[in-house]
Amino acid sequence: MSDISKTNIMGDLPPLAALPAFEAAARFGSFSKAAQHLGSSQPAISQQIRQLEGALGQKLFQRRSQGVALTPAGKEFRQAVETGFQVLRQATQALRQPATRAEITVATDFAFAAYWLLPRLERFKATMPAVDVRILTAQHVDDLGSASADIAILFGKAPAAGRRGRGKLLFAEKVYPVCAPSYAGGPPRGKPNWMAEAALLHLDDMPAPSSPDRRSERWFTWADWLREARFDEKLRGRQLRFNNYTLVLQAAIAGQGIALGWAPLVEPLIAAGQLRRAHHHVSQSPRGYFLSRTDRQNPSADAFIDWLEGEAQPASRG
Repeated sequence: MSDISKTNIMGDLPPLAALPAFEAAARFGSFSKAAQHLGSSQPAISQQIRQLEGALGQKLFQRRSQGVALTPAGKEFRQAVETGFQVLRQATQALRQPATRAEITVATDFAFAAYWLLPRLERFKATMPAVDVRILTAQHVDDLGSASADIAILFGKAPAAGRRGRGKLLFAEKVYPVCAPSYAGGPPRGKPNWMAEAALLHLDDMPAPSSPDRRSERWFTWADWLREARFDEKLRGRQLRFNNYTLVLQAAIAGQGIALGWAPLVEPLIAAGQLRRAHHHVSQSPRGYFLSRTDRQNPSADAFIDWLEGEAQPASRG
């Protein structure tokens, strides 16, 4: 009994082993260069091309004093071979990819996502290319829906003890004034009384929409910072208020006033020359960004947490 697959399929195809030799010779215009590229010899390439031409009943190359050139039939066949190789490459790449990609969902606030997490995600992708990251953001912790997340990075006080994976401090709260380099301000050192005439940009501590009777975890306000910096004059400048820290920083970058800058969120903006420190005094508190591991079972989340802690270490030491 004949081999049906061989009779019906292989019998209709040219010698497949000769196709790499043909493609290389067509690309380089030389049997010798094709041999070097394939780690073979020039006579072996010539023999494979002869076998291919014999099977096709067509001359594929015109021999010249220096190299070879494709005939019209050779050009047509080259296009078919390259198309076939491309299809094989795509199929091979698809098969080498995992059947299902892992995904991690991270809940955090707008500012942390925009100014700290997103600029670093390419480094995580390089470490774990098969894991996708989904980010949920809101200004208030009560609206993040962290129950649907694998990891939460939230600002506030230390989470309650006794809950699995809770309470890892990534960054303690450190705050200092920042403004655009072009903003007219006083010296960065000394008493901050010149700020009495400055426009101050405020982040209001507003109730979370999902819990209108509750207020979110407080953060440093201008009143807190000015008191710690021993400011003793009445404010006479313009006061601009926002309920979103990303907008506060955008207003500062636009030169509309002075904002309180939370480290490490503002550090990349200072390094890029978009902001500068407006005063040396730093207010600190036990609050900060805390990393929480939820009860959802996701093995990739542990690797993401290890990566987060590694990224946070340089800033934590600073």
